[in-house]
Amino acid sequence: MELMFWWLLPVAAAAAGAAVWAALRSNRLSNGRRRPVAHADRLTALPEYQAALRRHRRWLVLAGAACAVLLVSTAVAAARPLTCPPSVRSSTTATSCSAWTPPDR
Repeated sequence: MELMFWWLLPVAAAAAGAAVWAALRSNRLSNGRRRPVAHADRLTALPEYQAALRRHRRWLVLAGAACAVLLVSTAVAAARPLTCPPSVRSSTTATSCSAWTPPDR
């Protein structure tokens, strides 16, 4: 598979890396915005709370994986994959393949 705009893939990878870095870096102001909760240790010890937290984390991982698949498929589609018939592919370059149109039937 040849790509017309191959340079979009490294740009998309860099943008994805920057987004992950921005999402995972620690925010120094986050502790100042939190509100204290009475008996937080008792709350986090509850089995229902732990089950809800595990379920939330599973959904978060699933959403992240879905976003990654969407990003990869969008980047590859934006790079415009080229497909040429075997006769054109063996005799010409990719630039003339992009101008190739299938015959009318």
